[in-house]
Amino acid sequence: MMATESLRVARNNLCLGMFQKVIDESKSLKSQDIDVIRTRAAVALDPASAVHSIPDSSSVSLLALKQYAIFKSNPKQKDHALAQVQEWLQSEMLKSDPVLQLVAAQMHFDAGDFRSALKMLEGENKNLDKMALRVNILLKLSRPDLAIKVVRQMQDENDDDVLTQLAQVAVQLHPV
Repeated sequence: MMATESLRVARNNLCLGMFQKVIDESKSLKSQDIDVIRTRAAVALDPASAVHSIPDSSSVSLLALKQYAIFKSNPKQKDHALAQVQEWLQSEMLKSDPVLQLVAAQMHFDAGDFRSALKMLEGENKNLDKMALRVNILLKLSRPDLAIKVVRQMQDENDDDVLTQLAQVAVQLHPV
């Protein structure tokens, strides 16, 4: 299987919640993108174990996922983990990293701070992962009208993508 096809399959499996399959099928693949997908799956499966599997010398994307794993697995460290991610977002070099933005938004979302989560997703609107999270946040804020607009943007970007399809279903199932 070609690298781009393997990446697409791994990402689809991640989006569909097939985390162990992502980990198992991507072990032999080597790229920054696949490392991020594999780590996201590991954090979703077992955040406490994922913390220990991410070296401190990793890329900022993987370190952000490590902070998210700490956030999910250690309630006493939630504030510190979020503060670390927020600090990285202040850096001119790092603030445009889409994984860092996504992790920061997810941390705020998980903490119930939906408005701050939306702020983390401002800017470039071409990343389907960020757009899908934006849809979920808008639905939590009872703004299906705005969520529909984001789904339309997702459809313009890639109508066939699994995240686009899932976001569309989420909007359709949201009570009016």
